[in-house]
Amino acid sequence: MTLDDACDEILSLGILQHEYGIPVLWPRTAPQVQKPDLEKEYYDSNKELALKVNRLVFLNKMAELRQLDPHSIEEQYKETFEDEMYQHMSFAEKELHLRGMTRFKTEDLTGDFLTVALPVLRSIHQENSALTDAEFTILNNLKKLYSHYNEHPANIRRLLAEYNKQKEVTTEELEIQAEIEKILAELAPNLAELESCNNEYVTLRNSYENKLQARDTDFLEPALKRLKQAAQTLSRRLSRLSSLCDFIPNFVLCQATNWYTDKSLLAVVDECQNLAEKLEFFPNSQDFKLIEGVMKAYLAGLLL
Repeated sequence: MTLDDACDEILSLGILQHEYGIPVLWPRTAPQVQKPDLEKEYYDSNKELALKVNRLVFLNKMAELRQLDPHSIEEQYKETFEDEMYQHMSFAEKELHLRGMTRFKTEDLTGDFLTVALPVLRSIHQENSALTDAEFTILNNLKKLYSHYNEHPANIRRLLAEYNKQKEVTTEELEIQAEIEKILAELAPNLAELESCNNEYVTLRNSYENKLQARDTDFLEPALKRLKQAAQTLSRRLSRLSSLCDFIPNFVLCQATNWYTDKSLLAVVDECQNLAEKLEFFPNSQDFKLIEGVMKAYLAGLLL
């Protein structure tokens, strides 16, 4: 029996109408009981079956090649590698490439991808009553992912909306940042010029203050010193004059003569009294210290 005959015999049992799940080769006589473990068992069995079928197909193809003449095999080999990408490959590289393609088709594509993709396709296109428990779970998860009426955190529509919103915010932030950088670029020369002017101002102010201090030292201090000496001299003289204004009337009063009838003595006493009254309005020695500070500030203001 050839491989074709064996496949036809299996298909004649009803497996041709099978889509997914454990195959049913005869009518059911009892209610179906869903067991999660059977899904995994079927997946593993179906994967093993697919690998074995691929192995049978490979062996069958090898048997067919052995029946062909070498010329036909050579022609098929040339047709397989007639593409330009294979022109610079050695025989070993071509053989390695063919082995990789075969491994991808048998193990990755047929054994893994198609086995996983089939229940997803069934959950999308079949009615709910025809789905297994695993397919129904897949359907619910797909609804969470792609439904327009689902606000699940993993919903693609919601995630895309949040992504677009975040993208708009990021774009706006980038535009604002670019505008700020533009403003800073325009302000940078002005800030540099302002800093230069400020440094120049500080230098001129320090120079001005140094000149004022030097001028005060050269002019103001000697002037204040002379003024202080004159004030001290005036204070001493006013003190002596005040003492004399007190002493002379007392001295006249102590004389045996009648000073009141003597016009000269009376004039002296009256003059002393008048002078003493005027001296009361002149500052004393303590007040001259305050006057010294006031005059110093006044002279400094005149020199500005």
